[in-house]
Amino acid sequence: MENIKESEQLKLNDLQLEVRKIEAEKAKEAKIAEHMRQILLLSNPELTEELLEKTPLRYAKALTEFTQGYRDNIESLLRDAIFTCENYKDLIVVQDITFISTCEHHLLPFYGDCVIGYIPKQKILGLSKFPRLVNSLSKKFQLQERLTRDIAEVLNQYLEPEGIVVIMKASHSCMCFRGIKSWDSQTKTLYKLGTLNEKENLQRFMDLVHLK
Repeated sequence: MENIKESEQLKLNDLQLEVRKIEAEKAKEAKIAEHMRQILLLSNPELTEELLEKTPLRYAKALTEFTQGYRDNIESLLRDAIFTCENYKDLIVVQDITFISTCEHHLLPFYGDCVIGYIPKQKILGLSKFPRLVNSLSKKFQLQERLTRDIAEVLNQYLEPEGIVVIMKASHSCMCFRGIKSWDSQTKTLYKLGTLNEKENLQRFMDLVHLK
């Protein structure tokens, strides 16, 4: 009987914690919305009330979504999907992982796709966790170069593979929609660790990536 009461109390505590988190999130969004309203008024004092009433909160909610990565727990995301596989010692490639992130220089989106390759030592990761990890690390104010490195180093930390390589290709709004307005330009970044630094392994990875 005591165990049941204790279990119910734990569930109640978890529920109360979740409610507090939701309330704190709503309060933060309201504060962001008010600041955004002031920014909009500074850009044009004659904006319509309809725009000023709803747009700031929409922006606040979007910003909350775009920065979800700061609140994600990477260990919780990955730990239940790491498996032992001692009989496979060759390349594993996951490609065409789409992502969208926010450039920390201009607060504009950059977006594209990601390819991840690794040679396991003993651990492998459930396939759905690769796009989940990329999505989580993308949902921050980021630089493409740092994002590419972050993905590789997180996977290296949790999987301890023989080698790992990450390639990202992205279009940047800050270069396409403003400034130079180079509509078709794309940026590619590559980060590699361990045996994927070796020319032969890297070439095999590149050959696999270009197979359709």
